[in-house]
Amino acid sequence: MTTAQTQTSMYYDAVRHLGERDAAFMEIFQDGLTRQDLATNIERRAGYWGRYAGFFQSLPSSSLEGENDQHRAIVNRMIDVIKDTGLEILQRHPTDVVVHDRQRLLQIAYAGAKLLWLVNDSASHLFLLGVHPDENRVAKSRLTCGTDYVCCCIEIGDTVEFSVSTIEKAATMCDTVPEYTASYISSGTAEISHHGQRIATMEISTRPGQTPVTIIPEDTITPAERGAVQLWAQKYQTHYAGTVFAKGEITWAA
Repeated sequence: MTTAQTQTSMYYDAVRHLGERDAAFMEIFQDGLTRQDLATNIERRAGYWGRYAGFFQSLPSSSLEGENDQHRAIVNRMIDVIKDTGLEILQRHPTDVVVHDRQRLLQIAYAGAKLLWLVNDSASHLFLLGVHPDENRVAKSRLTCGTDYVCCCIEIGDTVEFSVSTIEKAATMCDTVPEYTASYISSGTAEISHHGQRIATMEISTRPGQTPVTIIPEDTITPAERGAVQLWAQKYQTHYAGTVFAKGEITWAA
């Protein structure tokens, strides 16, 4: 047997194996594969599953409590942008988008919110701007760490305005002065104000391994203000715990 024949045999063996793999994937696809299932499989074994990243647009998402049509539309638009710009994040770290960003949208994508989304081949970051100074600061620091980000502005009202931006415009958005402020009343208790008017009080507890936060809203608090207060609660929780991996429930008293 010649070397050329051996190489030909190896080639057709490889094609046959790929065909068998593709056939198995299509069976899984038809049996109810979700975006989250595919993302998890790619994270575990990118060399095997990464070739199917192009199916994210066609796959349904798993059910997620609290998710609405606007949240789903934003995730779909994110996937479209990634495909249109040729980024490889869905082949490398797809859970950043279809799992973690999807869950974060439940917390920060409310009517009146202005979001900044930064994405490149390796990572995806969502920021709620104009609410907390630390959120603005972290967003801007991400922009200064590299110029390979695709930047998108997301404004949420009755509809979702989603637009690709420049790094310069995104940096200007990060300079927006937050409309919300906080003041300590006592150790572990803080008031959150919007344009100088108190909208909620927070009680932060510290227990071994837990930093629960209880939010006591004012009767006049709006849905947008609730979303902003939720972010402040997360920031306080991180501050008191001393780690971004803080544990503990954030609960609303009313």
